Amino acid sequence: MDTNPTTRPQPIFSPEDADLAALKWRFHHKGYPTRGFYLNGGKTVIMAHRIILERILGRKPSTLEHCDHKNGKKHDNRRENLRAVSPLGNAQNRRDKTGFKGASYIRSTNKWAAKVRLRGKHIWCGQYATRAEAAEAARRKREELGFLTGAEAAPAPPTRPTASP
Repeated sequence: MDTNPTTRPQPIFSPEDADLAALKWRFHHKGYPTRGFYLNGGKTVIMAHRIILERILGRKPSTLEHCDHKNGKKHDNRRENLRAVSPLGNAQNRRDKTGFKGASYIRSTNKWAAKVRLRGKHIWCGQYATRAEAAEAARRKREELGFLTGAEAAPAPPTRPTASP
């Protein structure tokens, strides 16, 4: 992460979260805006996207709910960019350092391979002349497989014990 504040992106917040936008934020070593708070006599660090997800849900997220940035930009904490997903759903939205998902270079053929990974297995989507074509093929395959749309991508609702008669 770039430590120069003039080139580092500043956190983005929705109008509903203007109180958070007014605060000074630091960046976690993984790129997330964080802020230190004193709580119960000790200092704790919380990430901006976690605060906003709690506000969206109206409760603390369960251990099976991860906060996913839809566009992959860690500084973009607008409500429309955040969603609660399962750990699998969160992993499905990862991008490589170049911003492309599912494209890797094959030196021996001088082409780009398109692959999708699901439950530890690679699904081959073909070879393409450009990285963008391979990423698009991988995107179509993910859509076909229902990434981030099926029940396994949605977080399980928290269970509450029911009183027995």
